[in-house]
Amino acid sequence: MVLGGDNVTTGMLAVSTLICELISINIAKDLIKAQGKRDALFTMFSIGVVSHVLLVLTRSYWFTIFARCLFSLTNQTQNIVKDLLVKKVSEDEVDYHLMVCNILRSSGFLIGPIVTGCLFNIGFSLSCILAAFLTLLSACLVLAIPKEKDDIPTEGADKSLIEQTVEQVSKTMVLFRKSNYKKNWDLLALKYLYISSVTIFFAKFPQILIYNFNADASVVGYTTSYMNAVTYIATYLAVTLKNKYEHVPMSILIYQGLLITFCSLLAACYAPVYTVFALACIPIIFARNYINTVWEKLYSNRKNNSLNALNDCVGLAAGLSMPLLFGVVCNIIRHNAVIIFSVIPIMISLYIFNTYTCKIKSLEEDADKTKNE
Repeated sequence: MVLGGDNVTTGMLAVSTLICELISINIAKDLIKAQGKRDALFTMFSIGVVSHVLLVLTRSYWFTIFARCLFSLTNQTQNIVKDLLVKKVSEDEVDYHLMVCNILRSSGFLIGPIVTGCLFNIGFSLSCILAAFLTLLSACLVLAIPKEKDDIPTEGADKSLIEQTVEQVSKTMVLFRKSNYKKNWDLLALKYLYISSVTIFFAKFPQILIYNFNADASVVGYTTSYMNAVTYIATYLAVTLKNKYEHVPMSILIYQGLLITFCSLLAACYAPVYTVFALACIPIIFARNYINTVWEKLYSNRKNNSLNALNDCVGLAAGLSMPLLFGVVCNIIRHNAVIIFSVIPIMISLYIFNTYTCKIKSLEEDADKTKNE
């Protein structure tokens, strides 16, 4: 925005980086195969340094998108760090060290937004310089890791990146055709709408803060850190909640989760004071973490393997399409677009769930009962 971009440009950034993150998995495999894990990790951190420096030098939002895409294309460092860590410690200590690794990683999501939020008021370049320095330090630490004897380049005739991408897209299309989407359209729509809603809200809540409370970048930074902390707690409690209420019919729990999300989103979007906004985010985050744990089971209940395999693809489709649509609308109606794209999809989800999903579930249960009799 500072460089002259608008909400459509921001949407293009979101879609581009998501595509690059998907491709990065295959790029990481190719780098490991060509260089070994340690050297591949050093290469990834080095590319990260370059991408952060480019953000300091550029005065073009198009070049900014390029720099962020360059970073996302090789952003698989955490996975490789964990792989190297597992090899360095004994089996008895693996769980402990992985826990410490996750705590350190999570602390970065708590500290980073606060620091960058404060630095943004001084100058965005300072955040980029700090990120480049920390990434360079990480690259230097990689060189201090002794290289294992079996960590060597390997040869093989893997498919090219383009061939792998085309194959994955083709596979998804086949799954969609076999998913009996005329009957199961409700599950596809439910996840698409839900993912769209929460994605837009958590990506664009700064607009609510700025409009409702005249917040600056530091407040946005503190709020982001706060949300990350609640998410960290909710992630661990989601499994506990799922086990505790396992005896309750899943349809009831999902409906309640959607209803809680809808009411909390309304409270957050129209919060009169910042405290109300912060409190309203808690049930949204907890409901999101719980609902995300039951999508697979909800899809599996339809007893269609192709439909079940589309579970992740639907969320991906929302991430690739919704940011651009939101950007177009947001350029016209500004902060109201955040409210519309956060609340309306959940409202439609509740309607679909009540009028179609529950009806289908009831018919399937009756059919199963008749078959058993």
